[in-house]
Amino acid sequence: LLTSRTALVNSNKGCNALAINEASLSSNYTIFPNPNKGSFSIKSDFIMLNDDFEIILIDLMGNTVPISINRHANKILIKATNSSMGLHFLMLKNRENRIVKKVFLNNI
Repeated sequence: LLTSRTALVNSNKGCNALAINEASLSSNYTIFPNPNKGSFSIKSDFIMLNDDFEIILIDLMGNTVPISINRHANKILIKATNSSMGLHFLMLKNRENRIVKKVFLNNI
C-alpha cells in the first residue's frame, strides 16, 4: 500500500528538503456491498480497473477462491463460487501496486 511520507534533511552546509508524496491507492477503491452474499462490486475513481490488474479472492486459510469477473469501465462485478462464509481478502495487483481489501461473505 502506498502512503505519503515527508523527510527533511538538515546539514551544516545548508538545508535541503526531500519530499515523497505517493497517492494512497487503497482508499480509492470501494467494495460494495460489504458484507455480501458472494456477489459484490469494486469501484474506483482513481485508476481504470483494466486487464492489467489481477484480482484474487483469498479465504482465511490462504486458499484462492474461484471467482467470475465482469469488467465495466471503472466498476468490476465479482461473484464468488464455492466459498465459505466469513472474512476474505481481495487482492488487486499489477506490476507496480498491490492493494488488499477485506471482504466479508455471508450466507452464500
